[in-house]
Amino acid sequence: GINAEYGEKLSAKQLWLLLAANLFVMVLLVVGGGQGPRPTNAMTRITKTCNDKYSSFENHTKPIDDDSCTDKVASIAVDDPTLIGNNIVFYVVLPTDMYPEIRMSRWFQWMIGLMQLRVRQDPRVSLSNTEPVVTFKAAIFGRSGAQDIWRPVHSMTPEDVHSRRVTCTVDPEYEVTDCSDFSLFELGSVYYAQYLINIQLPERDGFNRDVPRLDGIDITEIHQNGGFTKVWVAQKTVLFPLLLTATILFARQVKQCNSSPLLVTRVIQGLGVVNAIYNCELERFSLILTSSLLKKLL
Repeated sequence: GINAEYGEKLSAKQLWLLLAANLFVMVLLVVGGGQGPRPTNAMTRITKTCNDKYSSFENHTKPIDDDSCTDKVASIAVDDPTLIGNNIVFYVVLPTDMYPEIRMSRWFQWMIGLMQLRVRQDPRVSLSNTEPVVTFKAAIFGRSGAQDIWRPVHSMTPEDVHSRRVTCTVDPEYEVTDCSDFSLFELGSVYYAQYLINIQLPERDGFNRDVPRLDGIDITEIHQNGGFTKVWVAQKTVLFPLLLTATILFARQVKQCNSSPLLVTRVIQGLGVVNAIYNCELERFSLILTSSLLKKLL
C-alpha cells in the first residue's frame, strides 16, 4: 500500500465512503459532459457602413451606431467622389440591434471576434497580389440595455493601428471571391448586454493600397454558452468542497503516522491540493465584476 500504517487507520466504513464518493464524482462528470449544452456558440453579423464626414471616429469623440450616424451608406460605389476612405466607418452591434430581447450574458464568460472582408472587383487595385496587408483601427463599446449609453471597453488611440496579412482567392476572371478571416478581439468576460464594434480602414500613409473595394465586413462572434457555464460551475460547486475535505483528511491521517511519509504519499497529497485549486469556482468572480475585462485587442 501507499503507507502501511496509514492503511491500517482506515476502517472498512471509511473505505466504502471513499469509494462511494469517487463513484458519485464519476457519475457527475459523465452526466454533466453528456447531457450538458454545447460548450461554445458562434454568430456572424454583417457590418453597416457610415460616412463619418466629421471624423468623429478618427477624433475618438463618440461611438458610431445607427443613432449617431447621420449618413448611412447602403452600397460603397467605387467612383463615388463623396466617399473618402478615411471617413468610412464600419459598425455592428452584438448580438443584434434588431431584437433588443436578445442579449449577451455574464454567463458567457468570454467572447472572441473574427473579422472577414467582403470584397469585390476594384479597377483601381491590381488583383495580382492575392495576399494584401489589411490595416485597420477598431474600438469596442458596451452597454447594459438599449436605453443605456455606449461605454468604452477598448478606447482607440492615435497609435492604435493593427495590420493583418490575409489570403484572397481569385476566380478565372480575376475577381476576388473570398478572403480569409483573422482575429479582431478577445474579451476575458462578458459584462455588458450589448457590444458595439467600430472599424475603420484608413487609406492614408500608404495603408490598404492593395485592398480591393469593400462591400462590407463580416464579424464572427464566438462565446461560451451560458448553459454550459452553469453546468460547469455547478460541478465545481459540488467537487470543490469534496476535494478540499478529502485533501485535508488525507493530510491529517498522514500526519498522525509515526514514520515519515513515502514519496508516493507526498505526490498524492500534492495532487489533491492541485485538484482542489483547479476546481475552485473562480468563474464566479466574472459574474460580479464591475467592468468588462479586455484581455487583448490583437
